[in-house]
Amino acid sequence: MDLQWKAWSAMIHRAEKGIADDLSNLDLVFADLPIEVYGELLLGVPDCYPRLQRLLPRMPSDEVQRSWAGDCGLPLLRKGTSFVKSALKYFPYASVRSKNLKALDYGCGWGRLLRLFSKYFPLGSLEGIDPWDQSIELCRASGIRHPLAVSDYLPITLPTTNRKFEFIYAFSVFTHLSHRSFAGCLAALRKCISPTGVLVITIRPAEYWLEVNRPELYAQHCEDGWVYVPHGFKIIDGDSVYGDTSISLERLKGFDEWQVADIEVSHTDPLQVFVALRPR
Repeated sequence: MDLQWKAWSAMIHRAEKGIADDLSNLDLVFADLPIEVYGELLLGVPDCYPRLQRLLPRMPSDEVQRSWAGDCGLPLLRKGTSFVKSALKYFPYASVRSKNLKALDYGCGWGRLLRLFSKYFPLGSLEGIDPWDQSIELCRASGIRHPLAVSDYLPITLPTTNRKFEFIYAFSVFTHLSHRSFAGCLAALRKCISPTGVLVITIRPAEYWLEVNRPELYAQHCEDGWVYVPHGFKIIDGDSVYGDTSISLERLKGFDEWQVADIEVSHTDPLQVFVALRPR
């Protein structure tokens, strides 16, 4: 760990001694540790903390991180902690355990955000699902102990352990969905969110297409409020469900079962616009 984190070593030593073998108190032993320090610890637990090294999930290779998320290591961690801190403003930390709030990572990938949110949500209160079985296999192989399941690409319902969630997040998921899968996923998530819950997703603005040198698609977004370029990765029931997607806030507001509650832009990842949705 960097020298700047040495001030937190005593707290990490206490976590080393106090953490339960089943990780049931992970959120408690790390309660006062800043998320940035906790995240950096997860990048590679030093040998001086053998219990934490054994119990905490291992990170995938830099190659895997890049292939899933386009970055790795500290730069990717900073993007993740920015999202976590933004999303958690809807849930005061002290209320998560006391009120037994449930959270769902929709499209969890290799679990980069599951790892970070585990600091706040007790084991069993947070779960992850992903339609790609390789993502779930990688999560399990790396030692993530939260409930995990493989979902459908065009879901009607979701294979979750808990029936209702107060908090659902989907980072860099709706930035890749066809119109059919976009609408289907929003409808499936609506069925499992509590009446007072919040869904935080990321969307791409029109400027994304200028960043990738596709000015014609920028113009299309400005005119239609929607652009989807399929990758051909998965064809489900005749629909190429995965690609690159941008959507305007006006088009997003057209999904009647949801209302836009908040919007943020991160300085670490400005082409991922954070949008908080609440059920109507």
